[in-house]
Formats: sequence, C-alpha cells, structure tokens
Amino acid sequence: MKIKYLFVAVAGASLTLSLAPFDWWWTAIIAMAALAASMNTASSKQGFLLSWCFGSASFATGVLWVYVAMHDFGETSAILATLMTGVFCIGLGLVPALLGYCYCRWVRDGIAGRTLGFAALWVLSEWLRGWVFTGFPWLYLGYGHLHTAMAGWSPVIGVYGLSFWVALSGSAIALCITAP
Repeated sequence: MKIKYLFVAVAGASLTLSLAPFDWWWTAIIAMAALAASMNTASSKQGFLLSWCFGSASFATGVLWVYVAMHDFGETSAILATLMTGVFCIGLGLVPALLGYCYCRWVRDGIAGRTLGFAALWVLSEWLRGWVFTGFPWLYLGYGHLHTAMAGWSPVIGVYGLSFWVALSGSAIALCITAP
C-alpha cells in the first residue's frame, strides 16, 4: 500500500517537467492519470493522503526558487531555508489534498464523476490556490500547454480551461486503464 503513495509522489514530482524550461507537456497528462487512477478505489482518507503526497512532491520540485530566494538573497541559513521551503511545500500540498478528499467522498461515482468531476475539482483547487491568502498562482497545469496544439484555445478558455483539459485527459486515461 505504501508503494501507492510513493507512486503518486513521483507522479507529482514529474508534473514540473511539463512546465518551462522542460516543456514536456505530456508529463502533466500522465501525472493526472496516475493521480486519478490511484484514487479510484481509495477511501476519503486515502484520497486525501494520496493527493497530499502528489501536491507536496509537485511543489517540492516546482518551487525550489523559494529556497534560493530565502538562502541566497534573504541570507537565511541553509537549514532554516530548507525547513521553511519544506513547510511551504507541505502546506501547499493541502490544497490538492482537499481535492482528493472531495473526489473520493462525493464525486467519483460513474464515468462523469471520474472524468468531469475530477477535472472540475482540480481546476477548483488551482483557483483556490491562486485566490486564498493572496494566492499562489504557480504550477498550473495549463501553463505547460501554452505551446502545444491547445495553444489556440488559450485566449478563449484561459489557463483554467487548459488545466481542465489536461485533468480531463488524464482522468479519462485513468478510467480506461482501471475500468473493469
């Protein structure tokens, strides 16, 4: 069972590869598929923990600049900067964890819940992260797809629409893989 948590943590860490400077856009779809597939049979508590591991790992690889800002420019000790960055990533991981709880508790029944519900909750979690407590609009799924075939849609649907498309694609793949 613990391998499942490591699996989603690796998937979350790989999410950063979909963003600049790597621009491996497909890693976001695979990461979303891994998260959705791991939660399809999870309890609410397990969904919370799986999404928390996913989110914390994603932020751990995506916001390393926070450490640099505190240590190099803020002249904070390396130990304190590492500790504060870790707490920051763990705290930000609580936003996707809320998604996991809600998904496993109320949404994941049926095809629509497993796909549209997952994507809608993901976009809601991104919106909350960008709005609550003055916001932290970093590492949105849609940013990794600004230079793909979906780029033409970005002026129409925005970054949240692109994020919805990525989460929907990933959850549809997860449904195909895990469906009986």
